[in-house]
Amino acid sequence: MGYKYGVWLTYKKLLIPTTHIGHFTIACYMTKRDALCLHEDILAKYGKTHYIDVNGKNPVIFDKKMYKDDNNDLNAWGYEGTCKKWTEFKKCTQEYNCNFSEIPHTTVEYYKNKDTKTFAMDNMCVQCNLVVANINSDDPKKWYILKK
Repeated sequence: MGYKYGVWLTYKKLLIPTTHIGHFTIACYMTKRDALCLHEDILAKYGKTHYIDVNGKNPVIFDKKMYKDDNNDLNAWGYEGTCKKWTEFKKCTQEYNCNFSEIPHTTVEYYKNKDTKTFAMDNMCVQCNLVVANINSDDPKKWYILKK
């Protein structure tokens, strides 16, 4: 099932270690066409590069139903953050059928069992790039970027 297509802000994996592509989801559960169009809208209005202040001191176990259309059987944990353009991104998503990520967050690990350990790290400011992602697979390691 996965999360269909989405628009992400990706970062260098070395900053926050993940087994999948490190990202902050702007929107997901989109058609490929809508994701490509939303990407172009945000790119034209706000550019490709954005910064997110990550709260590494307080890891978060995310609610299984974080998105209204979520019916995946994946648990996840990671970090929340803040981004100066997040309100503007939300405005851009309003003309699309999608699930907007209300709070900027990055997932360190997706898992199916309940036994996992989170870890804290230093707070940091992360430079990110706007991309379109294919997130149709149930396996996050199989997600990939369509358009940078």
